[in-house]
Amino acid sequence: MGALYGPDGIALAAVGIAAVIPLVNALAVWFLTRMIGEKPATLRLVLVSMARNPIIIACLIGIGLNAAGIGLHPLLANGLDLLGRGARRWGCCRSAPGCASPRCGQAGAPLLLSNVLKLVAVPALTLALAPLIGLGGVALQVAVLFNALPSSASSYVFARALGGDHELMAAILTT
Repeated sequence: MGALYGPDGIALAAVGIAAVIPLVNALAVWFLTRMIGEKPATLRLVLVSMARNPIIIACLIGIGLNAAGIGLHPLLANGLDLLGRGARRWGCCRSAPGCASPRCGQAGAPLLLSNVLKLVAVPALTLALAPLIGLGGVALQVAVLFNALPSSASSYVFARALGGDHELMAAILTT
């Protein structure tokens, strides 16, 4: 965002990330924990799963540190940045073998629907509805680009760990 929109774009993207990432991850944990399995999980189990989720924990810690004005020591920040880069690559490597399964090439309608909704419909809907709430200029462009991003590699890890359709998620990530 910085290369396209400078400091304003970075600030807007940071606000979007701080709002969306914890929410999306909480919803993913809720859905996969609550809806997958022989019988629906209890609310307590769902909340425990959310409280143990490393992405949600990291987001809450980061938001708390920023809100308190504390921040991280540069050495710790650099070390965590290196770990994050490795984790991102690991997530991509973990999802790649899923695409070797015969199901990856046969995902058909669910794969097409997922890609059309995520990469076309959601950005188009954002572009259409954002002006109704007074969003324009750089903020609108950042919102559309943010909503046009492909799914995160962590979605494969979630699906596999929580009993979802990890083969379909691998196909979605690959395409």
